[in-house]
Amino acid sequence: MLKEWIYQGLVERVVDADTFDILVDLGFGISLNTRFRLTGATRDFDAPETWRPKYESERRHGESATAHVKELIEGKVVLIDSVKRGKYRYVAVVRFENNDGIVTDLAEHLFESGYQKLDKEEYIRLDEEYHNEQS
Repeated sequence: MLKEWIYQGLVERVVDADTFDILVDLGFGISLNTRFRLTGATRDFDAPETWRPKYESERRHGESATAHVKELIEGKVVLIDSVKRGKYRYVAVVRFENNDGIVTDLAEHLFESGYQKLDKEEYIRLDEEYHNEQS
């Protein structure tokens, strides 16, 4: 049987759009600073790369996604549904309270806002458009 653990935590640092350092409240006055990788409640999520991106357009897309996530959750309390232990960090569904007081799945919000990783052909097309605009 798969166990799912749900905790509250303070987002201390947004590393990029799908990686966060969170001070997790374990209860009983115990807290643990842990790195999490974002996944969605209903589907996996992969953000555009900011570290060693293959395309300039992916870097710009990743920086925009990261800035958006920082605005949403950095320095704020979130709900963490820990799904599994990954190779370097825990994988979790992260939920935050939006401006209307509604608890929202961060990965779904990012999908709906267009911040998921695009396919290779799309980044190539965006790079070509950018270079044509600069010429």
